[in-house]
Amino acid sequence: MALVAVGLLIAVPCALAATKVSMRDQAFIRAAEQNGLTVVKLGEMASHKGLRDGVKEFGRLMARDQRAINSQLKALAAKKGVSLAGSLDERHQVLVEETAGFADSDFDNAYTTGMSKLLKAENRRFKDEAAATSDADIRAFVNNASSVLIEYYLRIDVMHR
Repeated sequence: MALVAVGLLIAVPCALAATKVSMRDQAFIRAAEQNGLTVVKLGEMASHKGLRDGVKEFGRLMARDQRAINSQLKALAAKKGVSLAGSLDERHQVLVEETAGFADSDFDNAYTTGMSKLLKAENRRFKDEAAATSDADIRAFVNNASSVLIEYYLRIDVMHR
């Protein structure tokens, strides 16, 4: 009986922690995970498959830095009791597979175009979340990650032109 009581004392606060995160914040965290996993996969692909050295280097750096952001996001989600998929959903997997179908300069163009669009949308999503969330931990994560995402968006936008 004592073990059941101890189990309840542990489980109830964890359940309450999860309910304190708004649905909007939960949706943001889950979308950020999907986009982050996609950025890593595409970056790894670009580092091997890119034709231009600039594309290869950008992909390598983007994958490295996004892995760090993903680790921070995973820790935040665990702290807030938000479950993550841990792998790409169908929509994001299709994007990765479609990009993999290109070769040489067509790959470079598809990658830079796709990353430019994805990073632009992700920057907008992060800006909106920073304004909307009332959670200090989520806001701190967003502000930290935003600086990296903005830098990479500016770099890919120049590369894409």
